[in-house]
Amino acid sequence: MAWEKLRPSPIPAQAVLEVVLLGQFETVARQVPLETSTGFGHLGAYSHELILADIVSAKPARLFTQEQTRSSEAIKTTVCEVVKDPLRFVGKKVRFSAKFESDGIERSVLVSRYCPRGIVPLVPDEVENHPDIEALDRALDQGMRSTIDKHIDAIFTGRFALRDSDLGLQYVLNIERIDGLKVTTIDLKPHLPR
Repeated sequence: MAWEKLRPSPIPAQAVLEVVLLGQFETVARQVPLETSTGFGHLGAYSHELILADIVSAKPARLFTQEQTRSSEAIKTTVCEVVKDPLRFVGKKVRFSAKFESDGIERSVLVSRYCPRGIVPLVPDEVENHPDIEALDRALDQGMRSTIDKHIDAIFTGRFALRDSDLGLQYVLNIERIDGLKVTTIDLKPHLPR
């Protein structure tokens, strides 16, 4: 019955809820060898367990102030910093250098070399016809409509958000502008003479 109290955030781009739970937390001492301990869950594989009794409150998390939301100053950061501490950046305008990767059909992501995950780029309707967005579209149209035969690097500026999807929680950048677009073609057949 406690789960019925959890409702999605009314703000579409905001998938983070601030939840106060009432329950009992149990743990298994780590000094006991894993083979001999009686843990929790399937085959005792977990060393902690939370027995949920009730959800005291659930509301959209207040992660940024109205002043921060209106601020036109972008936080200079990196993809790695954003994915490492996403709650720090939710709702804020960020600016970072990233590689744009796409399958050319429906999946695109902004990545950086040493990051465990990427950020999904979204182009809001109000900026779709901007010259920098059109330049990215033209870059994608060169050769294959994906990044299989090219590297696309740029500096992306936009508002960071968390979004619930079929694939789980997504990190999203609502793009406002793209600077320093650089396209490098990849020779997919280097073994053939030119």
